[in-house]
Amino acid sequence: MWKLKKVIDNPSGLNSSSWGFVSSIYQNYLAVGAFDANSEENFRADVYERDLSGNWNHKSIEKPSRAIGKDFGNLVRIYKNYLLVGTNSVNSGEIYFYSKDTLGNWNFKSTIICPDLSATHFGNNFSLHQNSLSVLAIGKTFIFEKNLKEEWVLTKTIDNNISVDPGSTYIFNGVSVYKSNMVSLFSYSGSGVQGSQIRAYKKDTNGWLNSFQTIEEPSNSSGGWGAEIQLNENYLLVGSSGGSPIDIHTFAVYNQNLSGDWVIQKVFSKISGIFELGVSLSLNDNYIFAGATDRNADGQNMIVVYEKNNSGEWFENSRIINNPNGDYHFGAAVFSNSSYLTVSYNYGNGVSFVNQLYIYERGN
Repeated sequence: MWKLKKVIDNPSGLNSSSWGFVSSIYQNYLAVGAFDANSEENFRADVYERDLSGNWNHKSIEKPSRAIGKDFGNLVRIYKNYLLVGTNSVNSGEIYFYSKDTLGNWNFKSTIICPDLSATHFGNNFSLHQNSLSVLAIGKTFIFEKNLKEEWVLTKTIDNNISVDPGSTYIFNGVSVYKSNMVSLFSYSGSGVQGSQIRAYKKDTNGWLNSFQTIEEPSNSSGGWGAEIQLNENYLLVGSSGGSPIDIHTFAVYNQNLSGDWVIQKVFSKISGIFELGVSLSLNDNYIFAGATDRNADGQNMIVVYEKNNSGEWFENSRIINNPNGDYHFGAAVFSNSSYLTVSYNYGNGVSFVNQLYIYERGN
């Protein structure tokens, strides 16, 4: 069972509409980003560390002066004692690297800049695992490795070319890396052409290969296939942005066959009485968390928890229902590891906003 243990408010006290929409969790560390065009002050990043008493202690992350005007906090990733904070700038995007010192302070160390200026939106989408950083820009994917000097060294560049109508433009993308596997999404729209493609790459002893597998899309998938992709050692989770009517959200979990190719293990689709299933997703070794955030009907908002049994099959374990204000803003974003689950609650009327993170822990 997953029990609510802590509710964290936006520490800035500012009127931000996005705090908590992006988070990253590693063991007892939680990083939170905020991006909000209302004010430069609302572009921020925060780190929380859980102590042995169950308290989540807060540290605010200093924003470098060069990050002003670049949507600092658009994405955050944390691993052990280092943190990466991304931006959302078309031609001047950057990633900022921080490390934790022995006093518990997070110090700015360096800036990771785009190695090829022909690739835009650098720093908007990236994935971190151990010492591998994969950055998906429009046009190219860049893979960096952190060396013993804590320098991020570019080790591979992959062209993200898709043969579509020349008038087409990329509309969103995503990337996830884990050990020797990486999965990237490319989506495009324009000139009467629209679609997406998910590519899976592998790394061998010589590095990342140029060849890739195109991930199969389920025949009954809903609109915006690939809106979310998450990868761990054993599974790939792919979600959609839904369609019309709102009850046809679909997401799927893949595993690797003996040849190392990703194949569909299970497709999750509509549950009677639940709308927008999978509007947010999170994956860890034994659980899948799927948000059901109904924006157009009066259904209750919840997180549907799926668990893997001893045979490797996924089944519905429970539902987390915690809708504090009777609206649809609970569960728009979920993040998890094997011990903790964080669920966003963001409510606003265009003038004032409430931002909270609900932290659940596994146990009785």
